[in-house]
Amino acid sequence: MPFLFLYALCYTFYDSWVDVLMGRKKDLEQVDAIAKNYNMSVQQRKDFGKFLEIEKKLGYGGTLNYRGDFTWDELSQKAKDFLENI
Repeated sequence: MPFLFLYALCYTFYDSWVDVLMGRKKDLEQVDAIAKNYNMSVQQRKDFGKFLEIEKKLGYGGTLNYRGDFTWDELSQKAKDFLENI
């Protein structure tokens, strides 16, 4: 019986776990690409990532999904804002 419960639980949440794991990697790749486009240093890239997380927490997240991830255009605008203020 515990096995069936565990199986049902895993089956129910499998898709959302895959979305979370795969989505996170894609998000990081996009942020890395934006940082490269704007010639950010390694330290600036790290600070930009922190800046994006703060923006999300303050309610200025993106419109890509329910987590507040950013579209390419939104990331590009955030990069401009970030670089103007450092």
